[in-house]
Amino acid sequence: WHNGSRCFTSDVSELSLAAVMVTDDRFRGNERRVDAWRELASRSALARSWGDCYGYLLVATGRAEAMVDDIVSPWDAAALMPIVTEAGGSFTDWKGNATPFGGDVIATNGPLAVQVRAILTTCDGSSDA
Repeated sequence: WHNGSRCFTSDVSELSLAAVMVTDDRFRGNERRVDAWRELASRSALARSWGDCYGYLLVATGRAEAMVDDIVSPWDAAALMPIVTEAGGSFTDWKGNATPFGGDVIATNGPLAVQVRAILTTCDGSSDA
């Protein structure tokens, strides 16, 4: 980031090579999301509970491919969404809506956005399909 350099998400397009992050893998109050996270983690190269702001910055700088959150405050989402999207990533709620208003969030690099969201929402039952 020195000399005015921009940050960019990674170009990793295979989940088996991806690093995925989560704030809290217990998903209190929504046990179905525990199974969804475990499915995503099992298909990834690396899964860590490295949450909150730092996980999103890892995605925005290409050091991780996905960050998963069950609960995000609007003031946090509003600050993180432009960072991730301007770096080339995707920042949506679990239903796929791009929103800075908080709730739950899936942030990814571009190539894995659809695949990560599909795994998480199919396993937790929140897909609209």
